[in-house]
Amino acid sequence: MLQDNKYLQLTVGGIAFIIAIPLIAILFLSFYPEELMWEHYLSTVFPNYLLNTIIYTFGSCFVATVLGTTSAWIVSSTNIPGRNILNWVLLFPFAIPAYVVAFVYAEFFEYSGLIQTVYRWFFNYKSYTEYSFFNFRSMGGAIFVSSIVMYPYVFLMARPAFVQQAGYVLEITKTMGHSSLNSFFKVSLPIAMPSILVGSILVLMETMGDFGVVSLLGVYTLTFVIYDVWLEINDVEFAAQIALVMLVFVFLLIYLDKIYRNKQKIYLSTNSLVKPFRLIQLSKGQKIFSLVFCWGLFVVGFAIPALILLDYSIRFFDQAYTDKFNEYLFNSLNLAVIGVFFVMLFSIVLGYYDRCKKPFKINNFLISFCRIGYAVPGSVLAIGVVIPFSMFDNFVDEYMIKYFDISTGLLISGGSILLIYAYVVKFINIGVGAVESSLQRVSHTMDDVALLMGHKKFSIMSKIHFPLIKVGLISGSIIIFVDIIKELPATLLLRPFNYETLATFVYQYASDDLIEQASMGALIMVLLGMIPVSMLCYFTNTNSK
Repeated sequence: MLQDNKYLQLTVGGIAFIIAIPLIAILFLSFYPEELMWEHYLSTVFPNYLLNTIIYTFGSCFVATVLGTTSAWIVSSTNIPGRNILNWVLLFPFAIPAYVVAFVYAEFFEYSGLIQTVYRWFFNYKSYTEYSFFNFRSMGGAIFVSSIVMYPYVFLMARPAFVQQAGYVLEITKTMGHSSLNSFFKVSLPIAMPSILVGSILVLMETMGDFGVVSLLGVYTLTFVIYDVWLEINDVEFAAQIALVMLVFVFLLIYLDKIYRNKQKIYLSTNSLVKPFRLIQLSKGQKIFSLVFCWGLFVVGFAIPALILLDYSIRFFDQAYTDKFNEYLFNSLNLAVIGVFFVMLFSIVLGYYDRCKKPFKINNFLISFCRIGYAVPGSVLAIGVVIPFSMFDNFVDEYMIKYFDISTGLLISGGSILLIYAYVVKFINIGVGAVESSLQRVSHTMDDVALLMGHKKFSIMSKIHFPLIKVGLISGSIIIFVDIIKELPATLLLRPFNYETLATFVYQYASDDLIEQASMGALIMVLLGMIPVSMLCYFTNTNSK
C-alpha cells in the first residue's frame, strides 16, 4: 500500500535513517583513531579485557546451549511427568534481569551468606581462615549466572525443532537397534542444529553486551571498559573506538544468525506437516534424572532468586520502600510506555513497507541496517546516541549565542528524550518482527478484494488488518515494555542527572552490596517480566503443536 506514494517512501527512508544514526556515528568515528590511547591500551589492559570477553561470551554460550538443548529435548521428546508445566516454568528465568540474579547469588555465596554459613556449621569451622571456598565474584560465577538466565533462548528455538521432527526417522533408528540416546546424537540433534545455533547466537549477542553481571562480579570485559573510559577518563571518542571492535563481532553474529535462520525456515517448511513422533518411554531412573535436571534449572534460575527477593522485600520493607521508590517506579513506567508507543508506531510503518513492493533500494538497506540495533550492546549504542546529538546541541547553542545572544543549553542530550530514542533504536527490530509476523496471516487477496469493493487503503488497514494483527501488536508491545523496564547499560549512561529508574536504582544499590534496599525494586521487575514469559509460553506451545 505504501509503494504508490513517493512522500511515504521518503518518510520510511527518513525514519530508517534516523534510527540508524547511532550505528553510522560509531562507524564514522572509527576513521579518527586516538593512536596514543590505543598504543597504551594494547600494551597494558586491552588484551586481558578482550580475552575476558571471549571467555565469558563463549563460555556462557556453551553452557546455555547444553542446558537449553537438553531440557528442550527432554520436555518435547520424552514422557517425563509434568511436561506441560515444565514447558511453562523453564522459560521463567527470562523474567529476571541477569544482574539481579548476579547480586542475589553473590550475596548467597558470601561469607555471611547461607551457603558458607551451612558449610562452616557442617564442618565445624569457626573462621574463614580455616577453609577455602569458591569465589563467586569471578569468571565462573559470571558464566553460571548468564547460563541459567540465557538458556531459555536455546530452549525456545530447539523445542519446536524437536517436536516437528519426522517420526519415521527415529522409528527407523529404533528398528535398526539404536538406543534413544544414540538416536538423539545421530538423528535428532543434527536435524535440530540450525534452530539450536540460532538460539546460541542470541545468547552470544546478549552476553557480549552484558554490563550488569560483569560489573557486579568483577569481570572486566570490553563492555565494562567502554563504560569506564567514557565516565572515568571522559573520552567518548576512544570509547567509540572500542565500541567499533565489538560492532565487528556483532555484524559477524548477525550474518551467522541470518544463515541459520534461513536453514531453520527450510527445515520447518519441509517438516511442518509431518506428524510428531511418539514420546520416548523413559525408565524409572531416567525419569528421576530428567525431573531433577529440568526442575533444577527452574529452581536455580528462577525460584531461588525470586524467593530470596520476596523474603528480603518482606523483612526489610522499611528499607526497600523508600521515599524515592514511587518516583523510580513512575520513571520506569513512563519511559516504558512512551518507548513502546514510538517503537510500535515506527514498527508499523516499517513493517507495512516491508509487506509492499519496495523500489527504493536505499530504503531496503536502511531498514535492514537500522534493525541490527537489537544486537548492539547497550553501552555501545549509548556511544552512538550521545555523540551526534551532543554535536547537534552544541551547534544550536553556539548559533543562538552568536546571533541572538541566547544559550539554549542541552536541548536533546540533557533530557529523557535521548533515552526514548535509544530504546527505539534498540528494540525496533522486535516491533518490526511482531508486525511482519502478524501481517503474514493477512493475504494480499483480501486487500485486492477490498479495493475492488471501493474501500480506501486506510479503511482496509483499520477494518481488516488491525483485527487480524492486534494480538501480535499487543504481544510485541508487552515484550518491549518489559525489555525497557529491565534495560540497564544504555539507561545508566544516558539518563538525565539525578534521574533514576528501577533498573538503575537496583543496580547501584546492588553494586554497593545493599541487597535489602534493592530487593523490592528487583522483585517488581521480576513480576513484570513474568507476563511476557507466560505469553511466550502460550504462543510457542500453540505454534509447536
